[in-house]
Amino acid sequence: GNHPPLELNATKAAINQPPLAAYEATWSHLPQAMAGSAFNSPLPPGSTRARSVMVPRTLFRFASAGVEVEGDCDRAHDPHDVCCGPPCDIFKIKHPTGTENCQCAFPSDGGTVAQGGGQRGVDVEFPWETRGIGSVEGVPSSWRGPRRNHNVTLDLGPFLMDKWPVTRQEFRQFLESSGYQPSDSRGFLKGWTWDPHLGYMFPNGTGRLPVTSVSLGEARAYCASVGKRLPHTYEWQLAAQGPDGRKYPWGDQRGGDGEFFPSPEHALNGSLTTAAWSGPVAVDAFGEDSSSVFGMSDVVGNVWQWTASVFSDRHTRRVIVRGSSSYVPLLLNAPPAPKILASWYFQPAVELDRHNIWLMMKDSYDRASTIGFRCLKDVAGSAPGPYNYHQVLED
Repeated sequence: GNHPPLELNATKAAINQPPLAAYEATWSHLPQAMAGSAFNSPLPPGSTRARSVMVPRTLFRFASAGVEVEGDCDRAHDPHDVCCGPPCDIFKIKHPTGTENCQCAFPSDGGTVAQGGGQRGVDVEFPWETRGIGSVEGVPSSWRGPRRNHNVTLDLGPFLMDKWPVTRQEFRQFLESSGYQPSDSRGFLKGWTWDPHLGYMFPNGTGRLPVTSVSLGEARAYCASVGKRLPHTYEWQLAAQGPDGRKYPWGDQRGGDGEFFPSPEHALNGSLTTAAWSGPVAVDAFGEDSSSVFGMSDVVGNVWQWTASVFSDRHTRRVIVRGSSSYVPLLLNAPPAPKILASWYFQPAVELDRHNIWLMMKDSYDRASTIGFRCLKDVAGSAPGPYNYHQVLED
């Protein structure tokens, strides 16, 4: 049979040599580094030109929280209301009977303030946070690790943001012009068909749906092909939220199901009748009433959207995704399974002061039917790379 390479065996032997007792027992965080983006060049001749909206230069209060379920979440310092509390506190409720599908982050397990106080090992670490800039309630000024809540004033813009997420029709034009074919096609353009003469084909009548089932790298490649780039999470949030800190692109009220974005779909109350997802709707299905103050449309509730905000530590890579999807997986809690209080699945983040993170592996693993993207175009006076803000203002 086949044997692992000798180098791999040697590496494994070196890793396994120290006894477990030799490792430090005290918890400590892994520092993160944020990847940057280059200032993009003018549009090449003949490139696809999605309709864009202008976002002016703005001193923007970037306030956002990660909704991921993992890690610490300090209910005592929860400005964005993402932490589990009664009746969803899994550390206090051992045998739930009737409360399930809690969409919140697991609460703190008692970590001390010196250890991060509800911030330990979760979400991301922005460059300014590494330098101690950005005030967050409940986080000591000495803390330099990742944190769930982020709060800082950034000097951003101007830039042009795609009005809508990139559509299937636009992505097919990219495939035709570039000749791109993935080396590993698993999960690529789910729902499309492959024709040896015509290439990848989407079903008739679905060209205005947001393209999904493309990796972060493939989204970047598309944006680069039209002289653009992916937006950072704070640029996305400025274009979606405007300068007034509103909860949703259209204002502070969520609205009824299906009013401003597609109604969420999931299996509910132990029933299997709604377990299937009908998929996203066209990017222009909800008109201007659901748009932001700058005219950015199809912002939340249809598909998640990749951003350029990628963070790496010694072991993992993660990217912030924004906007949430109309597919919201929930627990069935159907017999004979026992009732479970909280779902480990991907938590929604329709509100503009919330985001989620996607742990990255490789293209074929990162693609999802619930994640699309939109692009950003730098203009004269745009903030330079690598992080695309002019400056960070200290409080």
